[in-house]
Amino acid sequence: MDEQLQKDRNSLDKKKKEQGKYYTGIFQDDNGNPDFRGLGPILKGMLYLFLFSVILADCNIYFVFPLLLFFIGRILIAIRFYYIETLHKNGHDIYFIRMNILQNYVEGFTALFVALYLLFHNFLTKKR
Repeated sequence: MDEQLQKDRNSLDKKKKEQGKYYTGIFQDDNGNPDFRGLGPILKGMLYLFLFSVILADCNIYFVFPLLLFFIGRILIAIRFYYIETLHKNGHDIYFIRMNILQNYVEGFTALFVALYLLFHNFLTKKR
């Protein structure tokens, strides 16, 4: 087992020398390092939005409409940020733009998930 680990480490070192980076994944930044900086606030906001919505709604069907409006608004904001070209051409704020896009999509779809949860919970638990 130790030989296999050493072989993997040597191949990683070789890859590092060839490409100049170790990590090659979906969270890779320009230098080849994993970049999770934006995921913490997004996941925390997602959790708070879900808990706040469920507690405040208490499975109230009328809370679905503001959540759907919030979902539509967040998706429209994300699309707006996606089509910003001026900041991207300068090359300075591309990380800011990408994180805004991701954050708005995640918050919007979390609101949609909560709205669907409230709808299905209300209809499935209705006494007949």
